[in-house]
Amino acid sequence: MSARTVPRVRWPASARHNAFYELLAAFDGPGCALCRITRRSGARLLAEISFESVNDREVRDRLRRSRGLCSWHAWDLLDDTRDPYGAAFIYHDVLHAILVEADAGADITRQESPCLICDAVAAAERRNLGILLEDVEAAELRQHLVASGGLCRSHFRSALLTGGRSVVNVLESQREVLRGASRPGWAPTGALPDPRTASVRAGGARHRRPADDVPAEPLVLLLAGPRPMHWTAGDLNFAATRCVSCRHGAEAAYEVIDRVAPGAPLCSSHLWVMLDRRGPQVARALVEPTAAALSSTIEDLGEQVVRAKTLRLGPLAIRLPAAEQALRAIQQRVGSVADCVACKEFREVARAERAGPRCRLHLAGADRARIDESVHWWRELDAEVAEYLRKSDYRFRDEVRGPEQSAPWRVVQALSGDRGLPPERAYTAGRPHKEDSSNT
Repeated sequence: MSARTVPRVRWPASARHNAFYELLAAFDGPGCALCRITRRSGARLLAEISFESVNDREVRDRLRRSRGLCSWHAWDLLDDTRDPYGAAFIYHDVLHAILVEADAGADITRQESPCLICDAVAAAERRNLGILLEDVEAAELRQHLVASGGLCRSHFRSALLTGGRSVVNVLESQREVLRGASRPGWAPTGALPDPRTASVRAGGARHRRPADDVPAEPLVLLLAGPRPMHWTAGDLNFAATRCVSCRHGAEAAYEVIDRVAPGAPLCSSHLWVMLDRRGPQVARALVEPTAAALSSTIEDLGEQVVRAKTLRLGPLAIRLPAAEQALRAIQQRVGSVADCVACKEFREVARAERAGPRCRLHLAGADRARIDESVHWWRELDAEVAEYLRKSDYRFRDEVRGPEQSAPWRVVQALSGDRGLPPERAYTAGRPHKEDSSNT
């Protein structure tokens, strides 16, 4: 019996759900659309908690178990959602629970659940990656994928490892993007949204363009994805944090970035730090070898990805043994990435034993003296946050403001770590980011 071609099922446009069009809209700006849509999912949830759920009992209980938010999302609440009162309200409750446990002699470094924003963002990331891998055959989606500058290297790697019926189209789109990126003057052509209506910020603050819509050096944008938050390397003030591990670790990581060699492995976060500290021209020269290596890997994977395609039988998708073998070969090629040199230096310096209080993230394994120093610091903060909340009441609006007005920022530093932490320390569940062991 001769083989018969089974026609592929094409879903009508009316059957597409809102998530498809939300993903399509994420391609309007330059840079990885998956980064943009997942980060904005986290921003929406932060805004929802800020406006509606600060006093919700289930949310408060979850935040106590997770010891607040991870470093990245805690600072997003302060810098992007711009809600210091909400941050103070959340962390005063969390800090009080930790101090009660400290008085009872319990382990104050333990964490029972991961950051709730991280969990939501991870679910959104998986959902949108699945939509992309299923629907990238659509002409408008593939066209937008190329015009926006493709996927960042992290999400491109995730797409290849996930598979799906359209993974070959993703590969071909990324190859086209990288070929264009090798030419001088190349830049993504994705249209930026109108900044007047791009987003609504908390507290009636002025409209401003989201951080992930701010243009950057195109090659850094291709590798790192859009800027994750509004603060830059210039906003980091190491002397402002009392955690000795955060301060010395960040200083050491920045020294590495200032003398890093071309092609040295850097995570997405430290790529942005390098761009801020060294400028676009130097940053492009430093990342060109990395982009060339990625382009070479993609060219070599072409035949294997074709063999890894799923077999479509109407609505069914079947991967044959040969396809499974090809997929495993791809996973071996793209699954391991060199550790970020800046993150590695941060970890080594932050682990060093030195006098001084530490944030909760760096307190694990510390001796009794370091724990006592940190708890004393937290008790002082507890009183200052309580005073900040009291003076935020309209009944006391005429009282003179004092140093307690910076308490929301300092309590976030104490419990969730300082800005710019390597992401595997920022995501407090202890789960590394998918890009590598040092780096959403």
